[in-house]
Amino acid sequence: FILPSLHQTAAAIDVMMANDEMPFAEKLRSIMETIGYQIQRVTPVLMRDVSTHAPELWQEIYTHKQRRMRRFGELVDEGVRKGVFRADIPREIILQCYTAAAETLMLPQTLATLPGSGADVFHSMVAIFFEGILHQDVRDDYMERTRERTEQRLSSRSRERHDREGEPHQQVGSPHARRPRLHARCSVAPMDLAEARRLAGIPQEER
Repeated sequence: FILPSLHQTAAAIDVMMANDEMPFAEKLRSIMETIGYQIQRVTPVLMRDVSTHAPELWQEIYTHKQRRMRRFGELVDEGVRKGVFRADIPREIILQCYTAAAETLMLPQTLATLPGSGADVFHSMVAIFFEGILHQDVRDDYMERTRERTEQRLSSRSRERHDREGEPHQQVGSPHARRPRLHARCSVAPMDLAEARRLAGIPQEER
């Protein structure tokens, strides 16, 4: 019962993934619903019994899950190419977040502690992953504030990098510290000793 059902689900997902004519939003929804339907047919009690009493079958189920995760990676790649998914978040982080959430939440011992069926848990996870937990108006404000903080952080890093490159920080008195040249080569007037000591970071002598 379990393996034929998993193979049918995998075949259905393959067909949808290969359909380049299907709008991406519809493809995403259909694939997630197909996975949710498969999870609904396999109850947590059944999965717990399989993991305990049929380890070989459980290993085949795990292999199927790994293949499904790879297909999800291909779905993410397609979404990024089509401009549906954000490209500023590394692909590996997206896949690891989804994989970690799916594998943890779908464990029989985890499902036993959560409200609703396995399909309910899966659909809640998908909603959080693709839609978030913030209402639209709050999300817009949150994203705007996040953008501002990111710009400030990048600007601060740029200034720090410019300062480091323009005026290297060196320990005062170090024998390897580079002292400024007191005379320029061409028509630039030589600087006085006090100015040179100031630029080199050497304390002024007390008079």
